Amino acid sequence: MPYLPIRKHLKDASTLNKTRAPLYAKLTKNKSLVLSYELILMEELALFATNRLDLLALPYLKNGIPLFHEELIDMKETPQFRPRFLDDQFPIERKNIDIGTLKREWLKHIEDEEYSSILEKARELLDFGALAATNQNCLTRHFVESLARTIWLMDKHYTDSLRLGLKDPRPLSVKFVKIQLKTLNWAYSLDKRAFPLQQEGIPLFCQDVPAIPYK
Repeated sequence: MPYLPIRKHLKDASTLNKTRAPLYAKLTKNKSLVLSYELILMEELALFATNRLDLLALPYLKNGIPLFHEELIDMKETPQFRPRFLDDQFPIERKNIDIGTLKREWLKHIEDEEYSSILEKARELLDFGALAATNQNCLTRHFVESLARTIWLMDKHYTDSLRLGLKDPRPLSVKFVKIQLKTLNWAYSLDKRAFPLQQEGIPLFCQDVPAIPYK
């Protein structure tokens, strides 16, 4: 089978979360189990949503352009499992985000091809907004980091593809961003329901995704 970067990433993530689900369940008297397996379900459904993107990326990968490979951070970079937040850095106050409004604004920017506006607002949200708060909204942050990184790399992949006489790969990157945007509500819902456990010091979700450079 050819190398399919999105598929590999999702498979690796699912394997990691299946391993950690019973560990969290033991710490939370099974209260975390439904959240862990809902995340795994999200990852498995994403395999179907992204399968065509992986296949369309193959001509770029075969020509040395790391489309989707460079966007996705290896799950080996995920923090090690710990039963509690380090130094008791559990969240105290919940940071809420109007995900519906955010999605509508960013989808409008995509429609208008204003990708730099999304990148600017994503970085602001991650660096100074609600997603700058530590040890909460960790899945939402992960998705926003990912879509920001995808947009950040779009022009680089375009320039390299143009030099090699390949088609513009930016439409594929935009489709990937749209898929991540459509999943934000679900990720945010999981974060919201995980917050009481995080307040108790359980690092559910927050140590289960690798940090993604987005600038």
